[in-house]
Amino acid sequence: MRKILAIDIGATKIRAGLVSKNKILILENFKTDLKANKQKFLNDLNTIAKKFISKEIKGIGISWAGQVNWFKGTTDASPFFKKGIKNFPLKKYLEKKYNLPVAIDNDGHCFALAEAIYGAGKKYQNIIGVAIGTDLGGGIIINKKIYRGFQNITAEFSHFTIDKSSKIRCSCGKTGHFASLASGSGMIKLYKEKYNKKISTQQIYQDYKNKDKKAIAIIQEIAENLGIGFAGIITILNPDILILGGGLLKIKPLFNLTKKQTIKNLPFTKLKKVKISKAKLNYPHLVGAGLLLKSNNVIARSK
Repeated sequence: MRKILAIDIGATKIRAGLVSKNKILILENFKTDLKANKQKFLNDLNTIAKKFISKEIKGIGISWAGQVNWFKGTTDASPFFKKGIKNFPLKKYLEKKYNLPVAIDNDGHCFALAEAIYGAGKKYQNIIGVAIGTDLGGGIIINKKIYRGFQNITAEFSHFTIDKSSKIRCSCGKTGHFASLASGSGMIKLYKEKYNKKISTQQIYQDYKNKDKKAIAIIQEIAENLGIGFAGIITILNPDILILGGGLLKIKPLFNLTKKQTIKNLPFTKLKKVKISKAKLNYPHLVGAGLLLKSNNVIARSK
């Protein structure tokens, strides 16, 4: 059985596991230390890796919460980590340390690839996958392969403007961006802007279930914003299927509200035939990280 050590480095937690195809054989969770400098980050990563290295693995795949230079294997821009970790040759570092092949990519790409190969998109060729969590990330899959563009900076859906009048600031520093108005962090910011109170997404959802008018209004607004963004994505790319996942969809009504708003905002009747589906995999970022080492997925790109 071909086993890959897959590591999903996110803004709030790091997940690591042994992956074989779409199966997670062993899984452990660790807290992300966003204040860590480069050496502390590498020490933490090695502590995690050493828990699995003796398990006869064939390689290491990493899902990274930020931009990655796929061609060089470096961690580029990230809204979450300190500057010392940016532009770091993580692929080269890990290959030298563990004498194993290593692949690293953006977490949105990993999410979309996993769902395309093993999840809700396995019957389709051209897929858009978007994970809605603390931030909002995604991937474009064309003929079952990640579309990388010129610099591997594709599907940065978080950073296109959906409301130029908004004053809510994105992690990149600009205002009115998709993620700042339609992600988990965006939900918290919207609530604070409207009601001058900072509460968690979990509390907003609990208030929603208790029929609190403020929470109902915020969740409806998030769905409307998601609908505007996703309608734009579908109109530009016309995929076979749009797959939505991520932690924010634990707010159960949000998927159907978002789907309704997306369809409402589509400009052409034909576009309504694009399927909109929930993600099916439990840990798509890990599965996608494991898939990065398959040569036929190291793909559609232009240098």
